[in-house]
Amino acid sequence: MNRAERLADRINLRGNERRVFLFLAERERATIEDVIDCLYGHRQDGGPLDANIAARVTICNVRKKVTDFANIRTMRYYSYEEKPRA
Repeated sequence: MNRAERLADRINLRGNERRVFLFLAERERATIEDVIDCLYGHRQDGGPLDANIAARVTICNVRKKVTDFANIRTMRYYSYEEKPRA
């Protein structure tokens, strides 16, 4: 179990929030399209019509829960990155 998984367990991230957090933790940057693919890429229907909004809300919820432990920054042109707090 890596650091991000331990943190997700510690702060009780579940479902899509956990999926997005671990997805962001394993890469340097991710676009909103990458996050949408992470959330809904496995579905045959491709996810909801408002997948963009749903992904942004999920990121917002994750950001609130991990604020004491990590920093999810919104980068220019709608990309995101997760960085541990020092």
